[in-house]
Amino acid sequence: MSHLEQSVSSASIPLEDEFYDRHIRIAGVDGGILNEAVQGITGLRRDPGQAVRTAQYEGKKTPALDTWDTRVSSRLKWIPAWNDYSLTQLSSDGFTLEERTRAGQSWINIPGSTHAGGLVYLGGATKGGLALGLRNFWKQYPSQLDISNAATDVGSITVWLYSPAAQPLGTRPFHNGLGGYDSPHGVAKTSELFLFGFESTPGSDSLATLTEHINSPPVLVADRDHIVKSEALGAYWQSPNNLNFVAQFYQGQVSQRKWYGFWDHGDVMHTHDVARHEWRYDVGSYAWDNSELSPNLLFWNQFLRTGQADLYRFAEAHTRHTGETDVYHLGPWKGLETRHGVLHWSDSSKQIRISQPQYRKVYYYLTVVDPRRKVRAANITYVADSKALLIDVGLDWSGQAAAWLIEWERRGPRWQEAKSKLLETMKGIANLKNGFVTGEALYNLYNGTISPPSQDPSNKRVVQVSHLTAVFGLVEVIAELTTHFGDVFPADFEQAWLDYCYYFSATQAEQQARYGEVFGKLNLYQGHSRLTAYAANKLNNATLAARAWNELYNTDGFKADAPWKIERVDGSKVLFPVDEAAWVSTNDVGQYGMAAIENLALIGEYLP
Repeated sequence: MSHLEQSVSSASIPLEDEFYDRHIRIAGVDGGILNEAVQGITGLRRDPGQAVRTAQYEGKKTPALDTWDTRVSSRLKWIPAWNDYSLTQLSSDGFTLEERTRAGQSWINIPGSTHAGGLVYLGGATKGGLALGLRNFWKQYPSQLDISNAATDVGSITVWLYSPAAQPLGTRPFHNGLGGYDSPHGVAKTSELFLFGFESTPGSDSLATLTEHINSPPVLVADRDHIVKSEALGAYWQSPNNLNFVAQFYQGQVSQRKWYGFWDHGDVMHTHDVARHEWRYDVGSYAWDNSELSPNLLFWNQFLRTGQADLYRFAEAHTRHTGETDVYHLGPWKGLETRHGVLHWSDSSKQIRISQPQYRKVYYYLTVVDPRRKVRAANITYVADSKALLIDVGLDWSGQAAAWLIEWERRGPRWQEAKSKLLETMKGIANLKNGFVTGEALYNLYNGTISPPSQDPSNKRVVQVSHLTAVFGLVEVIAELTTHFGDVFPADFEQAWLDYCYYFSATQAEQQARYGEVFGKLNLYQGHSRLTAYAANKLNNATLAARAWNELYNTDGFKADAPWKIERVDGSKVLFPVDEAAWVSTNDVGQYGMAAIENLALIGEYLP
């Protein structure tokens, strides 16, 4: 396919200063700035004078021409004017810089380096100019900055979001066989651009400060105690615990494993390959994480607890990526997201479990693709009529409920409809004979009613429990709903939820006695310990609290005796030295982290 040629329209800059008073500034590494003039008069065989050289280098108006050494001033026509500059960042490890006198002439290399700051300035010492900046310039490679026509009356700056010097942007499938479900049509990528105007060429220190500003713009964050008191983001995250290891480990892996690039910046990998000392970047369902099992919630809640600026930037990039590139914004799957895979869109499962608005606080439920289409029995109807869809009452409903709650909270244009559907669906789930244990139900798109699934039209009881039902934001959405409703929280819905919280990890004998059958083989008990903790808190049950702590420490996921350290792997075993924690998986990180946070908040007094 052709190059992605969506550059910012070139910003035009009128240029009236003499060539030697026109300045080029390009941000380099760690506050570094390339300081050049269109017509350089430093480093010549003849010296125009220290005052002249210093003024040009600092971007100030040079002294009057008649004060220069005449051997330079009389020969200006022989000093070339550099018309064009280009900085190209084709990888996260390095950029190249070059200049030329005009189109058709040879480019001259300027020493490049690693991480370009993403800011460029063109202007004059007396008439000023413009600076343009692209946030996360090197992290979202391949990117490019161009200055053109600097030796004419009107120069220009172009910021390329995708460098024309790079290979064509790849969006084709990485293998055959997914029947069109690996389409990128509808995924997105946004970029942040900054524009600064100046009356004269600014000092290099000022431009270095602006470079830092565009890459880490100031963020206004309310006082932590105020956030806790407001309960606007829930009340389950404020208890302290030590999750710094996993947060720091993933931040380190991003830089070490080079998890950067136009499509990739912000995401993390799903599962590690112990044999290769690598993450499984080329193994289907195990490569890019795409929000699987809610690491978004962990990273944001860890930030809320700690207030760490670096963790904010990490969670921000993660959310920006997962909300843009992993979600479909156009086409038949609009509003849904792709499960984890080698490419961000390459898995055939398109579900709301991944585009869960609880992760991003913005989302409207639009449509669904049946995630069980490959395994559903032929005699089960997917669509009962033209208005009803079969949904998972936990996994799918939690995404809908989060969107409706946010719309209601913000009094958006559809808040009354959102509130009505939220209450109606809660009523419908409560009316199911087995509540959340029913697993699936028919949802009416228009009025929000929920009715029994097609295989149980008379609502006699269905048992269909999945370990995935509650691990994509369901727990956190209901926690916020209980806060919002307070004493008028629907009692029958709460009982349905408490039943699910209690019986998911109960003994098979208890499940059999309550539902007439056992739930079958399940996992993620460590993550589900926060459901047990929720029930223990609501019922004020110390025995149940002890069960929750046992589930956290002694079931699956991270073990109490986990190493909680990293190992250095180098030499011929790996491509480059890496820090490895082979016992860590992103699934376990997300679920262990949220369980640890919420258990401490709910049943901290029962901690063994």
